[in-house]
Amino acid sequence: MFFIRKFSSEVKINAVKQFLHEKDSSEFIAQSIWIDHSNFHQSVKWYKAYGEEAFIINYTSYPAPFKLDVLTYMKENLASIRETAAIFHIPSS
Repeated sequence: MFFIRKFSSEVKINAVKQFLHEKDSSEFIAQSIWIDHSNFHQSVKWYKAYGEEAFIINYTSYPAPFKLDVLTYMKENLASIRETAAIFHIPSS
């Protein structure tokens, strides 16, 4: 059983780079850093879209028009929360 674990951006970046350079399987890497396999794949998608900046936590509040744009995008594209979060570069949890 896996659980969500908080760890440094450096650990996340190194894990994703290890996977992208085909050194180990995604299952092995996810297990080695104690995260769910699907969460690891989400990290890979974020890294591909935003690079290392994807793992810098940005605590912010969003204006109402931005929130409306996000919800409109989700509805019109039938997008998941994770997909939408990656596109708009916002945390999904």
